[in-house]
Amino acid sequence: MTTEQAEFEVRIEVRAGYVFIWQRGLVSSADQLEAMQRDIGAAMDRAGTRSAMFDNRDTEPSDEWLRASMWTWLCEHVDRAALLQSDPRNIGRAERTGQRNRILVRAFHEEAEAEAWLV
Repeated sequence: MTTEQAEFEVRIEVRAGYVFIWQRGLVSSADQLEAMQRDIGAAMDRAGTRSAMFDNRDTEPSDEWLRASMWTWLCEHVDRAALLQSDPRNIGRAERTGQRNRILVRAFHEEAEAEAWLV
């Protein structure tokens, strides 16, 4: 039996006070990750904010290199991040990782809760 990985998709929206990033699937290469990070950074520059909400509920579990690369980027470019997670275990892990990396991160199940905290 083989499992098929969903094609990676990302949508970036400038919202009032933050940038919203919806993702589906899994980043498959460093080039793809860097392109997404550049696009997010450009949106944050246009919006004049360093706050972001990442909707990770439709993503697939990532490899260690991807998590490490994303956390490194977050620490350099984001002051406040809300993460939408579907798995309760990921909520605690995201918040602990944020604390270790000295970035203000909270994880949520629902977008309304995340937005209330973020703005």
